[in-house]
Amino acid sequence: MQVWVAVLILLTIAAALGAIAHGLKLPAKTTDRIWQPLNLALGLAIALFVVGVVYDKWGIGLSCLILPVMIGLACLFFILTRLYSKTFLVFIIYQSVAMLFALGVYGWLALSEQRPGALWLVSGVSLTILAATIQATKTVSLTFIWPFDHNGIYHLIQMVGMICLVLGLRTSLLAG
Repeated sequence: MQVWVAVLILLTIAAALGAIAHGLKLPAKTTDRIWQPLNLALGLAIALFVVGVVYDKWGIGLSCLILPVMIGLACLFFILTRLYSKTFLVFIIYQSVAMLFALGVYGWLALSEQRPGALWLVSGVSLTILAATIQATKTVSLTFIWPFDHNGIYHLIQMVGMICLVLGLRTSLLAG
């Protein structure tokens, strides 16, 4: 359970920093500095998400074994975001690999009825993948009261995805 709490805390930190970076008109240097801890929080959240998925399927032994590997990958992700700071591609690849893995595992758990809440988790991960796809294409926009570009649509879909993920984790945790 602690790994999922850590994921949610890291996502909260990333969301708060993202709101500052996207929502305030700041000097470019300040925005760049905000993106550093934001990318670190995202990288660690995704790494721990994978650890949580492994825990849900294979238990504590394997999840503890891969924890240092995933923290190392999160650090590598962070370094790559510093080297390639002008592109979001590094995040898209990193997140996509993790979410496709999670989709496969939770899809299996849902089909085999081995995990309560797995269908919610499949829904949340699927929405995360859809949101990332829309963000990566940069071609989708819509107006619903306000205009939303591909980034805005990403965040709207991701909010629904997060609700599904939290419902799935809650259902799973309550079932023991």
